[in-house]
Amino acid sequence: MRPKVLSAKSCSSFSLSRAAGTAQLKLLADGNPTIEKSGAPVDLQGARSGDPSAWEKIFRRYGKTVSATVRSFRLQEADALDAVQTTWLRLAENVDQIQNQERLGAWLTTTARRECLRMVVRATRVSHLN
Repeated sequence: MRPKVLSAKSCSSFSLSRAAGTAQLKLLADGNPTIEKSGAPVDLQGARSGDPSAWEKIFRRYGKTVSATVRSFRLQEADALDAVQTTWLRLAENVDQIQNQERLGAWLTTTARRECLRMVVRATRVSHLN
């Protein structure tokens, strides 16, 4: 299966700018993350169509969950930010493939965990080469 190519529209509607990086640092530094538990499902259809407000709602609802998952791996700050950003990039790449909106939190948590594990494996390989 070929990976989905992101369009300029989808990238511009969900870009991780410097301000977003700063917000991620704040989320990573937060010692007591809270997870918004709303009964209403998130608007994946809006995210699929590139609606910035839908992406913002998803980020607000699950941002601390992703950050807490990454933080649990105790990566260096730059690696942690990379893992968080890559998790959100994976969502942007795969938003069309997510079928159950209620499972988005679990999908993001699993994706963040896998990104962290990739970084740990990569760091282990590099340290064995030295």
